[in-house]
Order: sequence, then structure tokens, then C-alpha cells
Amino acid sequence: MFSRCQAMLPALLGVLTAMPLLAQSRPPAPPVPATAAALLDALVTEALTRNLALAQRDVAAQQGAAATRQARGVLLPSLGIDARYSEFSGVVNIGDFINPAYAALNQLLGQDAFPTDVAATLPFRQDTRVKATQLLVSPAAIAQWRLARTLQGPMCNSPGSASPAARAPWTCGTPRSSCSTRTCA
Repeated sequence: MFSRCQAMLPALLGVLTAMPLLAQSRPPAPPVPATAAALLDALVTEALTRNLALAQRDVAAQQGAAATRQARGVLLPSLGIDARYSEFSGVVNIGDFINPAYAALNQLLGQDAFPTDVAATLPFRQDTRVKATQLLVSPAAIAQWRLARTLQGPMCNSPGSASPAARAPWTCGTPRSSCSTRTCA
């Protein structure tokens, strides 16, 4: 038994000598405020940053704003671009069929009214399209946008509210009903 303890002694001494080094590698503790008011402010700030109910409320407000933007986005115009390039083998040239017909028409009319050098294949090798769409009338989309805006409620950072500098940092973006009268207009 004694020999087993003698074998563990060097490892135990190594751990004990490393303890002061471990204590020095820890980050220093935050400075302690000098006054009671500063201490209280630090504690309130810490409590607000770690408050899960406030974080949940902020996430709910962000989700409401996203739903409103999504509902409004349906009413805005959209622009799409579609491009493709194709390699062909054995495709028939449409000009081979059109050129003789145009030549016959020109001969009947006695003038060169139609081109006789058409060289076209369908589908085209290069095809690029730009598509712009705008919803003209959709009562359902307008009603959905109004509902989302109503459910979100007016926010403290809406137009006509107090400037961001005049608001406390934890009241920015909260519904007006939960703001104090001095931070929201």
C-alpha cells in the first residue's frame, strides 16, 4: 500500500505545483463599482441582458416584424431573369421552310416585300428573358398585410416616436403598451 502512495506522490506534487499557474490563467474578475448606485446599475444591466422573458419578447417582436414584411412583400413588384444556352445537333433550320414561301410571295407581288435569307432554329441557342410582375388586385393579400400589421402593433421605434437617444436601450422595439409614457410618444 505504501509503495502505491509513493508512486502517486510525484503526480500529486505536479498537480499542486500547477495550481497557482491555473489560477493565474483565469480571466480577471470584473471591477467592483465604487458606489452603490454604480453597483445597482451594473446589476440591473446584467439582469436585463440575461432576462429570458425580455429576450423572448424581443424575438416575438422580430417575428412579427418579419411577418409584416413578408405580407407586404406580396404586394410589391418582383423581377425575374431566366437565361439559358443550349447545344443543338440535328436541329432543322426554319428558314429552309420560310425562305421559299417568302420568295413565292415576292414573285406574286412583283416586289421584295419579304426577306428570303431567314436562318432561324427553334428553340434558340441563347434564350434570355426578363419577367416583371406586379399584383394589381388581391383583396386577400391586402387583408393579410393589414392583419399582420395589426397583430404586430405600433412599435416604439415607429415614426413619430421618441428619438433612439431618448429611449432606454431595453425599450427599443417593444410594443407601445409596455413602454413608459416618457420613452414613447
